[in-house]
Amino acid sequence: GLPVKFDKVFYNGEGHWDPALNKFNITHSGVYLFTYHITVRNRPLRAALVVNGMRKIRTRDSLYGQDIDQASNFVLLQLREGDQVWLETLRDWNGVYSSSEDDSTFSGFLLYQDLMKKNNTLELM
Repeated sequence: GLPVKFDKVFYNGEGHWDPALNKFNITHSGVYLFTYHITVRNRPLRAALVVNGMRKIRTRDSLYGQDIDQASNFVLLQLREGDQVWLETLRDWNGVYSSSEDDSTFSGFLLYQDLMKKNNTLELM
């Protein structure tokens, strides 16, 4: 699948989110928290949170008809500088719905930074 496009950016103060690629760029090694909430309508959804091309967690919503639902997930990940994280839909299960009244969101932030350098010496901040 391809990265899900998010056309509204609520906060990107440090510039981790790349709106051209629809990917979150890791600039500091450490533990990151990611969460997403996808609005679903009319057909099923299968989505995955992806790190460097590897699917880490998957979400499914089997909604049919005109009802609207939300598919969500939350994960903590140990990541390294240079890693990229994104959300993608799987196969043709793309029930992602967008309107002026319903938003899908993808959020990520550094929970805590690694304090050790590669040679195991303490790095002072």
